[in-house]
Amino acid sequence: MKKYIGLGLAAGIIMACGSQKENKVIDNDISNTLQVVTSTTIEQMDFEHYFDVHGLVEVENNALVFPMAGGRIIDIKVSEGARVSKGQVIAILDADVLTASMDEVKTQLVLAKDAFEKQSRLWEKQIGSEMQFLQAKTNYEGLNKKMETLSKQKDQFVIRAPFNGVVDEIFPKVGEMAAPQLQFCRVIDLSEIYIKADVSEDYVATVKAGTKVKVRFPSLNESFEATIARVGNYINKGNRTFKVRINMPNSKGLFKPNMLADLSIRDYAKSDADVIATRLVQQDRTGQEFIYGLSEENEVVRMNIQTGMSQDKKNHHTQWSRYF
Repeated sequence: MKKYIGLGLAAGIIMACGSQKENKVIDNDISNTLQVVTSTTIEQMDFEHYFDVHGLVEVENNALVFPMAGGRIIDIKVSEGARVSKGQVIAILDADVLTASMDEVKTQLVLAKDAFEKQSRLWEKQIGSEMQFLQAKTNYEGLNKKMETLSKQKDQFVIRAPFNGVVDEIFPKVGEMAAPQLQFCRVIDLSEIYIKADVSEDYVATVKAGTKVKVRFPSLNESFEATIARVGNYINKGNRTFKVRINMPNSKGLFKPNMLADLSIRDYAKSDADVIATRLVQQDRTGQEFIYGLSEENEVVRMNIQTGMSQDKKNHHTQWSRYF
């Protein structure tokens, strides 16, 4: 049997007449005061329930770059807003003292190489002692290692991009001092971003990877649908929440780190559910929920209902019955 409900029923028009069959709309000699009412068919449809939380945009690659050595800044190769590739030079620090040491070692290395090659030729002809050969070899190899070390140290005076991205901000200026404890610039890659949010542990059984989410950015008036990529395994004992992560596209670069996002996360879904507007649901003195409906005989009947979750001012109903 189809279920019908009356919309806008006027108080005093529907009366109990002793039995279900006698339950009819009567005028009680007030036919001139009857109001026109309408009815609608309750149809089955898919029902989803969502709860709301707030989240923040985070960036996979968002780094404050610190120099690996201290020195005066002699050149900044890029400007703020410039795109850089991983390893690209951002700035150069003064390394004159280290450069002088390298020049000194280079001179020693030339002499050591000549001495080693000479001792090698003599040793092949069994001329000279083995000790002289080994000393020349050790000296030459040691100076080579020292040059490699100095070259690595000099490279620390060059500041490079840690990954592909944009130089968002540069803090010092040319001529100022840079040091390992002082941040030099911020590099951000906005192509890989995600939203993180704290969800109450009440939803730990229903929120999982793949759960549907509606995402809205109030500051941009942008909305889209996504799914939860990862659910945290740790319950924060301070606020009884766990973390969820939502990966999101950002091809236009609209979404920025720490931007606020409103999330509606689905925690319940049912297909072929009976759905009705909450304003039509009434309660009697015992707390029993009911609505008024029309029978196949076009009689007004009371229908007891048991409501489920509510979403967008509609209730999901699971059980129906009729009585007077």
